[in-house]
This record gives sequence, structure tokens and C-alpha cells, in this order.
Amino acid sequence: MRTTKRIALAIWLTVLVVAAFAGGRQIRWFNRAVFAGNAQMAGPMAGLPGSGTPFADEADSGDPADTLRDVLAYVYSEYVDKVDDSARLADGAVRSMAFALDDPRTRFYDAKQWARYQRQLSGEFEGIGAFLTVGKFKKGEVEQRRLRIIAPAPGGPADVAGVRAGDVVTEIDGRWVIAYDPRLDLNNMQTRDMDDRTYRQAFKDATKRLTDGMTLGRALDRLNGLPLNKMTPDPADVKLTLERPGVAKPIKVTVRSAPYTLDPVSGTRVDGVACLRITQFNERAEKELAEALSAAGTAPVVIDLRNNAGGPVADTRSGAYAAAATLVGLLTDGGNLGSVVRAGGRKQPLPAAAERAKPRRLAVVVNGGTAGLAEMAASALRDQGGAKLVGSRSMGDGTYQKLVPLRAGGALTVSAGKYLTDKGASFEGIGLKPDVVVHESEDPVRRAAGALAQG
Repeated sequence: MRTTKRIALAIWLTVLVVAAFAGGRQIRWFNRAVFAGNAQMAGPMAGLPGSGTPFADEADSGDPADTLRDVLAYVYSEYVDKVDDSARLADGAVRSMAFALDDPRTRFYDAKQWARYQRQLSGEFEGIGAFLTVGKFKKGEVEQRRLRIIAPAPGGPADVAGVRAGDVVTEIDGRWVIAYDPRLDLNNMQTRDMDDRTYRQAFKDATKRLTDGMTLGRALDRLNGLPLNKMTPDPADVKLTLERPGVAKPIKVTVRSAPYTLDPVSGTRVDGVACLRITQFNERAEKELAEALSAAGTAPVVIDLRNNAGGPVADTRSGAYAAAATLVGLLTDGGNLGSVVRAGGRKQPLPAAAERAKPRRLAVVVNGGTAGLAEMAASALRDQGGAKLVGSRSMGDGTYQKLVPLRAGGALTVSAGKYLTDKGASFEGIGLKPDVVVHESEDPVRRAAGALAQG
């Protein structure tokens, strides 16, 4: 009974918060009410009325922060059971606020999810070993949110099992990953021709599909190795049903979930050409790139950015952005990776690292798993370093994602702008078109190295 009441409380609170946010107010109210007011939330709300209607006689300030404070006052003073988990209430409110933006890339990570995500950003994967995202798709009149593979970590469990960049995960362990409310499909059916019994059965079946499905949040946790049930550990084998562009029938694979460490930079020589595979932009990559390019001297270089998912930007001094900026700085005469269009149409340049580049011939290999910052780096190497793009069209992820660690624990990724190449072009939804198209049956790195070796 207590658990049921707490769930109802969380739902009631988050609905009120979403309603307040949806009114068009700015996000600052939650920072003031929750993070600045953690001391108030942690206790019994000292100084607030213990009965009656809190703040009933006060004039409406029009500030949604007051709505949250009022609701918390009711909860702490009037709720029949003891409320001893204020952090859970705050997490639920923030999660619902992010959802209210209707942008699947803006996501809240609680403390456990954030710890796991930090390890992933440093190259330590758990679960199936893949970079994941949730994208919006429209099918007919119904908008869907679908779980998509940005790129499998090279050599990781998903890669070994045959999962590819661009695959959409439709089922996990036989459960449908909820993409929309299937009862909306009844609006597109010829329901006028149905008798009442047939319609009720169709509605019942759609409802069962919804209730038996797996939410996107739980699906992400399952694929990232977080347990779904505290009492029963999840099996290591993850059974996936995938939709793949260009393939008519669903594809079923079994991935052996396991910890996996990704080496962000690896190198080899082909016909005297230095070939560097950069699978992830992070702090390790920044250091190893400088060492690898120094060892290459003035030899021609192939930069392999296949299945490099880019990553969110926490700041310009470290992490994914610093690694991408170092790469461009080491191979060009400087300048910018490009720019980002921020709120209000403000254009902000994204400078490359101030390095001393050695002149050399360049090629960059891309594919459908080359995304975000990796696409920016590829375009900068083409525009400023004279590199040819080799392979297949890149993903087309032109959203600038800002990573914001939160003081009370957890983190937020926010869609904070749109990337533009150094020439001012957007690649959102269309990707970068390679100068030399290489089909799957051919090795694009060897093709690029051979062309550079011949001058």
C-alpha cells in the first residue's frame, strides 16, 4: 500500500511540474526551486503550514517555482505516509521536464545512470557495447520515438554479434520497445466498418501491447547493462530484434552482454601510409593522437572515423571536443572545426587546437556511424586540410549536445545548438557525402591508403 501511494505521489508531482513547465516558462525556476532549495527539500519543510491550504492567501506570482514549492509543501505537510526520499521526487520532476521538451536528445541521467555514462565516455562499456540514441520518426500521422544504434563499439559485443550503425531496436528479449501508443493506430483503421465487439478487441490488443512493452528508459538501461530488477539479475544474453535500412525483414541477433574497453586510437601502416583509427573522442584520444601523428612524421595519413559517435560537449578544454579540436589542429593550419548556432540565432565559432601542423596528404574514412563531432572533424579536415572523404555517407547528426553535470548528482544532456561546417553548411539529417564512395565489399581504408601512396 505504501509503495502504491508513493508511486501515485511521484506521478502527481511530475504531472504538476510538467504542466507548469509547458506553460512556456524558463528552465531557471527549477534550478532555483530544487537545487538552490535542497536544504528545504531534505527536511519537513520547516516554516510551512502544517494544515490547511499553504499559500492560499498569497497572490499568484506567475512563477512556476511557486507551483513546485506549493506542491512540496502539500506533500510534506499533508501526505499520509512519511516522505523520506526527496531525491527521487526531484529526479522524477527533472526527468518529466526534459520529456516535456519533446526532444529525445535532451535527457536526464540519475546518479547511477550518470556514473555508467561517464565510464562509457572514457571508453569503458558495459552491456552490449554500443552508442545509442532515441530519434523521432513520423509514420503516417503518428509520431514515434525509436531506439537507434549510432554505432557499435568496434570489437565490442554488439559489433561481434553483427549489429550495425543505423539499426533500430524494436524488441529486447521478446518485448516491444514502446515507440508510441499503439491505440492511435485505431484512428487510421476503418473503425466505422467494425462492429463494437471487433473494435473492443482491437483496443484491448493494442492496450496489451502497450502494457507488455518496455519503455525507452528501461530499454536504454538494459542495453547499457543496468539491472531492470533488483531481485533477479538480468541474463547476459540480450536478444534483439532490429530494423535495418534497406532490409525488408526484421533481423534477430543475440548479444552477449559483457564489460568492454574501447581503445580510442589505433594505428597501422599500409603502403607507407599511416592509418589511424579513431573510434572515440575522449581524453585518452587527445593524448594518443598527438603521439601517433608525431610518430608518422610527414607520411600521408588516413584518418578512419568510421563508427565514431562524436559525443556530447562538456567544455572546450577537455573530453570529446578537445580531442576533435586536437585532431584538426594537428593536421591543418588551424582555424575552426566549424560553428554552432545557439539560442537566438547566435553563431559561435568552434576553434581547432593551436598546433603546428606538418604538411601531408590526407584522406578521411567515414560511414553511417560517423556522427556529430566526428562529422565536424571530417568536414574541417576536408575544407581546411584538403582531405578527401572516402567511404559512405555519414549519419547526419548536426545537433550540438551540451553535457551538464548537476550539483546534486546526475547530469543532463541538452540540445544546445546546431552544427555548421566551416563553410557554413548544415549536415543535419543528410550527412556528409564522400568524395570517393566505397561499397561494403571493399576496404575503404586500404582504398584510401592506396590512393595516397600513388599521390
